Amino acid sequence: MVPTAIYASETWKMSASAIKKINGFHLGCLRRIMKICYVDHVTNEEVLRRSSTTSLHVIIAQRQVRIAGHILRMPQQRIPHGAMSWIPPNGKGTGTRGDERSPMTFN
Repeated sequence: MVPTAIYASETWKMSASAIKKINGFHLGCLRRIMKICYVDHVTNEEVLRRSSTTSLHVIIAQRQVRIAGHILRMPQQRIPHGAMSWIPPNGKGTGTRGDERSPMTFN
């Protein structure tokens, strides 16, 4: 289940909401596998301890650090290294909308 759930997770942006969803999915699967009913009131930490595993977001973070180290050791001429160390020119591409589009109207 874990390999399928974290396929290509090295490239994911891990926001707080994404972490919450991933951990919820993982713990739900573990509870189903271990046949723990919700009325038993077993905490998430106890589920992880019983299954002797770590949270899925920790595993994903480890994979992201591993791939980042791999890319940063590449020669600077390689495309992945350039993409990882790229800085947008003139502040463009910083996630702001800017003045390029007019505001939406519903006329």
